[in-house]
Amino acid sequence: MSDSEELKKIQEIGDAINIRMKALEDKATSNATALEKVKELDTLWNQVKDNPDKIKELGDKVEDVIVKLNRPDFGKEVIESYASGLEKTLTKGLEGVDFGDRNASKKIVWDMGQRGLIKAAGTITNANFTDAASGLAVPFNPDFDQQLVTSPRRKVHMRSVIPILPMSGDAIRYQQHKGHGEGEIDIQVNQGDRKQQIEEEYEMVDLIPRTIAGFYRVSKQEIADVTFLTQSLLSEGTERFMKVEDAKFLYGVGGSNDIKGINEYAALFTGDMPNYYEAILNPIFELLDADEDPNSVLLRPSTYCQLLKYKTTTGQYNFPMLFVPDQQQPMSIAGVPINMSTAVRLNEGFVGGFSAETMQIRVREALSIAFAYEDANNFTENLVTIRLEARETLQMKRAKAVKKIDFTQVAPAA
Repeated sequence: MSDSEELKKIQEIGDAINIRMKALEDKATSNATALEKVKELDTLWNQVKDNPDKIKELGDKVEDVIVKLNRPDFGKEVIESYASGLEKTLTKGLEGVDFGDRNASKKIVWDMGQRGLIKAAGTITNANFTDAASGLAVPFNPDFDQQLVTSPRRKVHMRSVIPILPMSGDAIRYQQHKGHGEGEIDIQVNQGDRKQQIEEEYEMVDLIPRTIAGFYRVSKQEIADVTFLTQSLLSEGTERFMKVEDAKFLYGVGGSNDIKGINEYAALFTGDMPNYYEAILNPIFELLDADEDPNSVLLRPSTYCQLLKYKTTTGQYNFPMLFVPDQQQPMSIAGVPINMSTAVRLNEGFVGGFSAETMQIRVREALSIAFAYEDANNFTENLVTIRLEARETLQMKRAKAVKKIDFTQVAPAA
């Protein structure tokens, strides 16, 4: 054992004896012998404290230590045995040591130093680190994953399918062509005959943008302390906004408090639909027969999947576009690409001209995100309001350019 280890052991013993001295002094009237021994040891410690260098450290640290060594059976016999042994060891060990020499050192070995100085204690594990409220064990130093996994994102939003155009005013008045009306162009039979009078029918439509909005309210401390919180709120809030926007552009009912969506304009296809493939193919050609220009099909993924399930009578899948199922190279029917979007309701679909000549998303105020510290009781309660909002509407120039498909009457792929 090295000198430093031995000295450390003596310091621990000295600290323990000093604690015992105080306890025994309180019982001096009932145990004079123990008190006398304590006083002798106290004198010895005072001599040690006055010595320089390493031995002085023993005295300096006596008052700092170890209440944990306070054995419940520490009494006269133990005190006399340990105190006497320590006294003899220190007295003999310090004989002849010149403490005036700064470099003086002395190794003292006490063969009774380990007896009775071990106290049973529990092993420190994560069970020692407990939650203040529940008392249950908690990890002391857990790893923290900085990557936040957010909610699923819709792969195709309506703003990626329908062209977007800004508004310069707070309303739009536009002309919607309804039909040709009466009369038709024809041949003039004889010179001087009256030509055929024709007409066109229009409807003036006033379009007012509607505000789509929502807000979070969160404590200012959490925004400052939780590094990912603001980014998460903005990411989640934006996605939720666009999903509501999709619903309004597709299924809004119009009127004074809503956007009129495509579903309110599109005529339901009532032609032949023996299977999913022809349920899409036939309305495409019905539009083409009417000189319309269909350029997109909107389906829910589960409906799209039905197109990939067709098999031959012997069980082989035989749809020609089976291995092109993504949005970067979407499956096409008769040259019209199919877009998958969960914005479309189950068992429904739309086929038509999703172009600027047919429809537009008109935006008066683009999506904006604002932070406010003085909303409601924010100032006194230290809260922050985060608002997401936009003003927009759907301008439908040619309602006849879109057909709606109801797949509930179509037999699933066998």
